Amino acid sequence: MVRGRPYAIAWNYKGDPGGHVRIGIFGSDTATQPAEIITDSTDVGLWGVGHYQWSGGIFRTVWTYIQIQSVETPTVRDRRKYTTVNPGGTPTLPAPGGGGSTSPASGCGGSGANTQQLLTKDTSFKYNPSSSATFATGTTVKLDANGCAVSGLLSLGSIQSLEYRSGKSASFFPGSEVAFANGYVLSGYLSMASNPSLEYRSGKIALFRAGSFAVFRSGGFVKSAFVEGVATLETAHGTQTVPAMSYVTFDDNGYLASFQPPGGSGCYTCNFQFDPTCSNPGGLPPCK
Repeated sequence: MVRGRPYAIAWNYKGDPGGHVRIGIFGSDTATQPAEIITDSTDVGLWGVGHYQWSGGIFRTVWTYIQIQSVETPTVRDRRKYTTVNPGGTPTLPAPGGGGSTSPASGCGGSGANTQQLLTKDTSFKYNPSSSATFATGTTVKLDANGCAVSGLLSLGSIQSLEYRSGKSASFFPGSEVAFANGYVLSGYLSMASNPSLEYRSGKIALFRAGSFAVFRSGGFVKSAFVEGVATLETAHGTQTVPAMSYVTFDDNGYLASFQPPGGSGCYTCNFQFDPTCSNPGGLPPCK
């Protein structure tokens, strides 16, 4: 590799390795420390494929190793030898725990990508290659460059179950405005049918309030919502019990960042000291 020359780095991934990857250069397939970090964090990609445009390598003219590593799950990684003549293959992040499957690296097959469509009847659009949502007559649906739905109003006909991360779904209220990112639901009003148990961190579940507005991390877990009952939630330093019907927010690592008890102004901030002037806990910075 020659410094200053652009390189396109691509990788595949399986299952749900997390939302971000770290890319590094290693001198061998057994080296434990990188010779250079290309980026500490970039998006994992979409539908099983990721890519990163890198301008400038270290002074290696014959060979080097590229490692792709999940930021959220560091044990999920792959390293391949690259040469200036014959690349050693595309790195593939295995699914955490060895399970999962690769999402198809293709669009949603819709026509008129990057457009808005005014619907004359209830119409289904894919929000990832294998999942779809039905949107309401007389409303506008926005599509991305791959022809996938990114926002719209759900049909009034019935409750719809939408994926918020690989293998995990939540039910949404008929007529709810919803948004999607990276093939998963990003926000919407939860169904009134029952109080849903949703993941806010890997393996950590809380009971959230039916009918409340929920926001999810892109392709990940709950970012903010109202809890139904008294909840004990994980923080960066242990656990915190919050009152029933509190509005809670989580940081990018899935730890409780803040909560606002019902029926009053103010909120408990990152270090869980009460701030009477806080009116928008969702706007607080994440815990350090």
